[in-house]
Amino acid sequence: MRQRKILSTFMISTLVLLTTLGVVLHNNTIVPEVAAISSFNVVVSPVSQTVDYAVNQFAWYNVLVQSVDGFIGDVTLNASITTGPDDEVSLSFPGGSTVTVPLDGQTFTYLRATIGSPADVPMGVYNIRVRGFASTQSSNPGWVNDANIELRVIQHDPDIGDFRLSSTPGTVVDLVPGGMGNIQINVQAFKTAGSITVSLLTAASSPSEITAEFDPFVVTVDAYTIEDSLLLIKTTELTPAGNYTLVITGTSDAPSYGLNQRVHTWAITVRVSGFYVTPDPAVKSIIAGNTTNIQIGVQSIGTFSSSVTLTASNVPIGMTAVFNAASVIPAQGSLATSILTFDSDPTLAHGTYYLNLRGTSGWLISDHVLAITVGNFNLTVSPLVKTVEQGGNTTFVVEAITMSDFTAVMTLDLIGAPAGIEWEFDPSIICIAPTGGCPPNSPGMSNLNINVSSNAPVGTYPMWVEGTVDGEKRHYDITLIIIAPQDFLMQITPTTADVRNGSSTSFTITIYSLNDFTGDVDLSVSVPVASGITGSLSPSTVPIPAGGSATSMLMITTAPTAPAGQGSISVTGTSDSLSKEVTVTLTVSPTAGLPCIIATAAYGSEIAPEVYFLRFFRDNSIQTSFAGSQFMNVFNAWYYSFSPTVAEHVKNNLVFRNVVQAAVYPLLASLYVAQWSYSGLSFAPELAVVVAGLVASSLIGVIYFAPITLLVVRVARRKQIRIGDINKPLMIAWISSIALIVIAEIAVQPALMMAGTAAFVLSTIIVATKMTVTQAQRYLPK
Repeated sequence: MRQRKILSTFMISTLVLLTTLGVVLHNNTIVPEVAAISSFNVVVSPVSQTVDYAVNQFAWYNVLVQSVDGFIGDVTLNASITTGPDDEVSLSFPGGSTVTVPLDGQTFTYLRATIGSPADVPMGVYNIRVRGFASTQSSNPGWVNDANIELRVIQHDPDIGDFRLSSTPGTVVDLVPGGMGNIQINVQAFKTAGSITVSLLTAASSPSEITAEFDPFVVTVDAYTIEDSLLLIKTTELTPAGNYTLVITGTSDAPSYGLNQRVHTWAITVRVSGFYVTPDPAVKSIIAGNTTNIQIGVQSIGTFSSSVTLTASNVPIGMTAVFNAASVIPAQGSLATSILTFDSDPTLAHGTYYLNLRGTSGWLISDHVLAITVGNFNLTVSPLVKTVEQGGNTTFVVEAITMSDFTAVMTLDLIGAPAGIEWEFDPSIICIAPTGGCPPNSPGMSNLNINVSSNAPVGTYPMWVEGTVDGEKRHYDITLIIIAPQDFLMQITPTTADVRNGSSTSFTITIYSLNDFTGDVDLSVSVPVASGITGSLSPSTVPIPAGGSATSMLMITTAPTAPAGQGSISVTGTSDSLSKEVTVTLTVSPTAGLPCIIATAAYGSEIAPEVYFLRFFRDNSIQTSFAGSQFMNVFNAWYYSFSPTVAEHVKNNLVFRNVVQAAVYPLLASLYVAQWSYSGLSFAPELAVVVAGLVASSLIGVIYFAPITLLVVRVARRKQIRIGDINKPLMIAWISSIALIVIAEIAVQPALMMAGTAAFVLSTIIVATKMTVTQAQRYLPK
């Protein structure tokens, strides 16, 4: 039992250890990463084929050597029999056994297997190894890679049948880069009766620079007859010069050593060398009756540097095509050029003509088809008329029109542009082509963008857009109308107003149309922050008729607690991108609009100089500060409690009116002095109003109360009535009032300020009166 536990524990521990090690190795924490080794692969096709003594004695294999992970250099190939009835099969590389592999590329060659008689090569399956060995002239000397294929050698049986491949004429096709050629592939049947069906294709690993296509690719051949298929071969202009082997594979349904098909091969060589012809451009348009030129290039491939004769065929009647020069010699690997000039008759029918360009140098031929379109062109601009404001911009759209599939490029220009505008075509060159015929990034339309300066003359200006193609011009008339910009004007009346706390006032906003402006103007009002003021507009959106005007009412309301002061209220009107603003100056005062009732009754008018000064001093000096406004709250409550009754008597009694006028003059004099003192300290309004109150209260005590008090004191002394000393309590009261004002100012307490300022004014009047009476008694007889 104990041994089982030990064994179980050991197995579990081993499993955990192996799992941990696997994770570590997977995460590359112990085993370092190994860089990839440059190498090559050898690929051979087909992997299996059949030969017999009576019909086929050769088998061709396509050999592809591929660079892997940056391999570059020479690879030497050899082939050998690894297993089979004998080793007398002849194996060779007709194109050479050493190939050069380009960096990250591939190269091709082919292997040929040859058999003799049954005595030389017995029947059976021969396994062949194709080995590639990297020479010292490579990036990885000594690297070896193998490919394994097989060859099945059989005895011909006429009843089963067989076939043979061959080519006519010969086994070589000569092409230039970008050229096309063909060769006939023959399929011959060897069968007693019936037919054989053979499918044709080129090796899957054939060179990618060459394309080959069979017509047809399936051939049915009757017994002991021959059928053929045309192999069409094409190269590109980028196909490098050189010899390319194409291994052609034919497959039929016939048993072969256990396989249900029989495979035979044939090899041809495509030799690419020389040159190719290329026109620039490959498609050209010409206006009937005009002349045009095309550059014809002859590009040398490899070491080619011989004379190439240029010709053009299939030229329509009514057109001539002349080369200058007719023969060129390109340097090795370089381009030589000739100019092909076309002249067309005005009566030449519109349409597209396909001309054959040919370059000939010995047995090398390069053909190219050149399309020449004979037709005409025009242009159109939309809209015909544009209206734009001074300082604005606008756009016309220009489009090229093709006739008879005419294709070209058109250069655009604007003629007759007035002063004060800037213009630009975007783009300035456009493509003329049938729908969808313009190449990428070559639009067939352009935008004529016009910017009008703010001082451009107002008026109507005819202009035309000009399109030019090969010297031919077309025009299209357009009209630009410049007008003054539409706008609106805002006015507000009145521009200033005084309003009391808790009351309201109104303003009229008038909006005028300028330059036939029409549309809705949206209004908004802006009031000072934390001012206790609100504003409303009725209506807030005002429709303005062209050439007319409309109004809106601005109502301003102040809260009962609105602080006294002066500020600006703005009204903004917007319509699309247009914006206008008007402002009013509003003065908020508890006494704003309150008349000086008694003074008005005494002097007969609110605009009398004396009355105006009293209101000015109250509203523009005392009322503008915190201390002064709170004192005026106390004063107004006391003054307006009796002033209407007194004013009524003053207004109806001439004698009383004269008495009041005489009594007011000393008060005016006192307030003038107080105003001067206030002006001197206006930089500190709170201090200024206290000093002005001190001056005014002292003068009022001296002028109005001191004489009466002096008379009372004189009478009391004669009657031996004793008057107590009030100096100490009076000074305490006066100093206490100042302290209250300071505390209320710091704490911003309106009620405390009202009590402090009222006590300050009253105690100052009493102090001034007491001091004046005391001094006067010193000089009066007892």
